[in-house]
Parts: sequence; C-alpha cells; structure tokens
Amino acid sequence: MRNKNILLLLLVLSSIPEVTAQRRVLLEHYTSSWCGECPNAHLIASQIAADHPDRVILAYHHSSVDPMANPHSTAWKDAFLIFGTPLGVINRTPPAPAGPIYASTGQWGSLVEAQLEEPDYLDLNIHFEPQAATGNLSFAVSIELLQELPGPGALRLSVMVVEDSIRSAAPGYQQSNYYNEVVGHPLFGQGGSIQMYPFMNVVRDIVDDTWGSSAGLPDQPETGEIYSWEGSFELASQWDTRHLRLIAVATLHDGENPRSRPVIAVSELPIGSHISTPVVTRHSGIAFQSFPNPVSEQLYLQFPAQEYLMRITDLSGRVLYSEKISGTSHEVTTGDFPKGIYLIQLIGENGKSGLQKVIIH
Repeated sequence: MRNKNILLLLLVLSSIPEVTAQRRVLLEHYTSSWCGECPNAHLIASQIAADHPDRVILAYHHSSVDPMANPHSTAWKDAFLIFGTPLGVINRTPPAPAGPIYASTGQWGSLVEAQLEEPDYLDLNIHFEPQAATGNLSFAVSIELLQELPGPGALRLSVMVVEDSIRSAAPGYQQSNYYNEVVGHPLFGQGGSIQMYPFMNVVRDIVDDTWGSSAGLPDQPETGEIYSWEGSFELASQWDTRHLRLIAVATLHDGENPRSRPVIAVSELPIGSHISTPVVTRHSGIAFQSFPNPVSEQLYLQFPAQEYLMRITDLSGRVLYSEKISGTSHEVTTGDFPKGIYLIQLIGENGKSGLQKVIIH
C-alpha cells in the first residue's frame, strides 16, 4: 500500500526557506454518516477552526460502518477507547490527568485554546512537488527542532491523507440529522437524512503507520538542524485528487500507553492543484505529457529524451512561447499568460511532432 523505504537525510540549511513556526492544534473527530448528532459536531469544529485561522487543523475518522472508513481510523478509535460518536481528541492530549483522552463537543473550544498556549517545539513543513495522478504519490516532511522536547518519549512522524467535499448518492453517504426540525438551527429543514452531504476532512489513509514512524530520526535531535522524512502513498481510484490534503503529525511516544502520545506539532498542505491526470498525445510519432491541466502558474512537460523546438500558440496561431529544449522534462511559467486555451507543440530532431491543448486560468 505504501512505500516502506522512507529516507531520512540532513538537508542543507540554505536549501530550505526560513519559516517562522506557529503553534497549530490538531482536532480529530470520530464521526459517522449514521450519527444524527455528527453534522452539528462538524459545524462546531468548523467554527473553532474559523475562530483561529490557520491554527486549527481538522481530521475526521469515520466509523467502520461507513464507506469512508479505513483501518487506521479504526485502530485510532480502538486505542483511545472511543465508544461512540460524536467525540473528539485534541492534540491527542488527555483533558485531565485521569479519565479518557477523548472529549465531548462542548469541551473542544477550551481544550483547543489551552493547546494553542503551549510553546512551539518543532517547525514542521510538508513538501509536495507537482506530479501526475498515477500509482504512488511522493512527498517529504521537513522538521527543525526549535527547543528541547517536552517530557520523555521518542519522536515519531506520520502523514494523513485527507479528502474534502465527498458527495455521493450511493448508500452510506447520506448524513443522519437530528436537527432537521430544530427551528433556527443551520441544519433545520435539510432532512432527517441529508442527501449529497459534503463530507469534509475525511481521513483516507495514514503513512507510514497509524501511530507514525521514527523513520531513523536520532534519539536526540539537535536544535537548529533540519531533517527530512520522505515517503509515498497509493492514490485510490475513488479519491477526488482536486480535494486532497496532507496533514503531517509529529508526536512523542513514551511506552505503549496511548495516553502518552501527544501531538507536539502539526502542519497541512492542500495538494490537489499539484496533482494532474496527464494527457498523452500522439501526433506524427511523438508522445508527451503535460500537467497540471488546467494550469495557473507552472506547466510541467515530460517527453522522450532528445532535442525539441517547443512552441506555445493561441488558437489563432500566434506564438507566445518558443524555446529549444532537451532532456526528458521541462517547465514553463504561465502566470503571465492571458487566460485561455493554447496549443503546445513539440518538434523533434527527426521532424516528427506532437500537439496538445492546454487551458491556462
């Protein structure tokens, strides 16, 4: 399912842009399409995130009875002894020294506020290069230790693959709603079973393991050093690549007790605009790929190795870009192109050519 050959390397500091860390909090919610209270819980979580822009990251683990369930979410729920919906876990930190690690919706806001007051221990960033939607997709996570980690435990990293805006008329995708007859509630009048409900923040997969991997991280990471963890995940055919995000999670593990796995850093990155189903065009013998399509800023080409004359023209035949290229790949900055439909032409040394349409928006 996923690439086990995860590589850890020390990056050259100058190769990574300097970023000021900002404390972020992970709100994980156990939910189900069969839970009538859950759409209200979704609204509560969304409002908490809106109250703290770019500082609260949402991830919803679906019940095993849902078609959106996955084994990692079930393992997460079982380890935290979550007995039902809608319950949540804030930074995988117990609300109190004794008692469960999960919390009810009424507690979420104050627990998030408390976690936001904690110091930053890590600068955590996700790196995802544009790539075609075929097979495995690769990513990298870079971390920088800002100060000594709190308490004992081994540092672990994991990456959640999350999908937004899942809508389907298939069985299991209708959201139960206890608020259909509650006048004045945002869910009033939407039906006791909401059809084509937009499921958000759905955890689809977790790389490399439910609880993360040490990935060769040193026992004592050095403050100021930058480390990188590289991995990949398999793109499932039912996922809509336009609405995918990656959530990187750094935790501390002290023994086998699930209550001792606090999140110390979390970061997210939408990747939908960087994934494209490549269009392969064969014309007079040359096949090449271009993505993303439509494109807004940067267009990437892949082609057989040789030298080419590359042209981009509008539909009237006016040449907007012309360059001799070689190798097997090339990229073009399209941000200054007027919006519209264009033709890409590659002319090889032997006179054969390939032609492809691209939309710039």
